[in-house]
Amino acid sequence: MNYEKIETDRYEKRWKSMNNKFSNDDHYTSKNPSPVVKEYIKYLKDHKINGNVLDIGCGNGRNSVLFAKNGFTVHGIDVSESAIKIAKKNAKDNDVKISNQVGSVFRLPYNSNFFDALLDSGCIHHLRKSEWKKYLSSILRVLKTDGHFLLYCFSNNYGYIPGISPKSKNRNWTLRNGHYNHFFTDKEIKDTFRKKFDIIYHYELKKGDFRKAGKAVKVYLMKKK
Repeated sequence: MNYEKIETDRYEKRWKSMNNKFSNDDHYTSKNPSPVVKEYIKYLKDHKINGNVLDIGCGNGRNSVLFAKNGFTVHGIDVSESAIKIAKKNAKDNDVKISNQVGSVFRLPYNSNFFDALLDSGCIHHLRKSEWKKYLSSILRVLKTDGHFLLYCFSNNYGYIPGISPKSKNRNWTLRNGHYNHFFTDKEIKDTFRKKFDIIYHYELKKGDFRKAGKAVKVYLMKKK
């Protein structure tokens, strides 16, 4: 089964249905950047880190715009053509230059060691466990040594929401109409990344951004070894 095509088709349909509409209901429709990303940018600037940034699964570009406004050279990639169209319009409306393109995290169209910083605020938690190794290999190739990576993903403490998260605490994933959600434990994140990254900080966010009651995400800032 082609899991990547299933997810791509789903997100293309979802973004196309939005038809350039913006609101502050959630991260799909909001133009407001995530507070988590604001914190990330502050960290980078405080440590005099600039240069090239990749926004993986950039969606409407809300976080890419903030990076660009802070002087970074920004690239955004998303599997959805409709999302990229919205992201390009968002960049134009904000008078910032961002290189947005359609593409897959498994086949990143960039030179090796090109990026100083990466952001994933919604990609990895839609990948099956069998795809994590390929994901890791792909991001490691494009990220410079000592480059930074902010991961922002569903937590196993997300809470039960019908059709989204698992009802049983004995399972931390869901599959509905081919769409996969994974709710990460800290152990899963550390086991996946710690051989290649040093963890700078991590925490769980239960309020703020588009978080609604019961929802929780894990935030990990890492540095490539």
